Amino acid sequence: MKENIAFIIPALTGGGAERVVANLTKGISDDYKKYIVIYHDTENMYEHNGNIINLNIGSSNNLIGKSFNTIRRIIALKKFKNKYKIDKCISFLDNPNTINVLSRSNEKLFVSIRNHQSKEFNGMTKKLHALMVKKIYAKANKIIAISQGVKLDLINNFHIDPKKIEIIYNPVDIERISNLKEESLEERYQTIYKNPTVITVGRLTYQKGQWHLIRSFKKVVEKIPNAQLVILGTGSLEKELKTLINDLGLSKNIHLIGFQENPFKFIYNADLFVLPSLFEGLGNVILEAMACGTPIISTDCKSGPREILAPSTILSTEIDKLKIEEYGILTPVFKGGILGAKDQVVPEETELSEAMVLLLKDDKLRGELKNKSIKRVNEFSFKNISQKWLDL
Repeated sequence: MKENIAFIIPALTGGGAERVVANLTKGISDDYKKYIVIYHDTENMYEHNGNIINLNIGSSNNLIGKSFNTIRRIIALKKFKNKYKIDKCISFLDNPNTINVLSRSNEKLFVSIRNHQSKEFNGMTKKLHALMVKKIYAKANKIIAISQGVKLDLINNFHIDPKKIEIIYNPVDIERISNLKEESLEERYQTIYKNPTVITVGRLTYQKGQWHLIRSFKKVVEKIPNAQLVILGTGSLEKELKTLINDLGLSKNIHLIGFQENPFKFIYNADLFVLPSLFEGLGNVILEAMACGTPIISTDCKSGPREILAPSTILSTEIDKLKIEEYGILTPVFKGGILGAKDQVVPEETELSEAMVLLLKDDKLRGELKNKSIKRVNEFSFKNISQKWLDL
């Protein structure tokens, strides 16, 4: 008899957790019956291999509406679990994790933590979230941490029993990326890519730290005048980043090109990929860039980049200078808030600038990191990661 597995996610479009769910349904054998429970949005969904269950309960902008919708989702999810006799239910992101636990029936229950929970909120919201993690998440059979760093955050800051936490990295659809990366760039982008090109991909938000990358790139252009920076993504800081680019006089060198349905062809054609994040859960986009064979520079933020690029090093290592590691280059993580064009360059930005110049000028090093990247990412294949979920 087939085992019934359900994944809970608000939608199946637009984000890293959503892509992971889609990938898991493709990686897990059809010997299992796979369901994907979403809240309401069925447009532009990632390619998947599951049965979509739409709760048809949308979002709300006020506290009362959000609370009411959460209660409705709990009731609807419990009915779904009983109707389809779910054996395992796996949730991703905060609200799905909450309703998964509170709708518990007879199934094995798993909540997936994708980021450093201690960095997600401030003030009273942070205290309430901490209480939720301790009292609600802890009732799951297992808490699935996306990285060793996230596991340590749960232990040290939320006092979760280490035995309750399992580390399972994100799966990477290497075959799909290998096919998509070969697509041709549109003519308007080919002109950019005729020059030394750096790329970053991610939401334009505080967490992703793109303003530091933009400020760092000014030093790169001073040494390599035709260098280009391509930024993929949309988000709340888009207007501020455009202003920063113009104020720095870099509008001919830095290109905000928004969301792209196929980011992999852009990554593949770039000379190097940069992740300037202030914090991450894992940094799945690093793995996707590795699958494209593109050399990586990343901040040594908590957590993920060090686990991926320097797996043999001590996780708690902190650096104040760029470091060439086994599978890429790590630079010091940025501190403090958003900086403008007139603010003084900080040391971490200088290190990132030097790392980009080094890698753009050193063909041999780029070639070595390219080959190592392809080897490393195979450890995160569908086959290896999907089996870990089935073994729970």
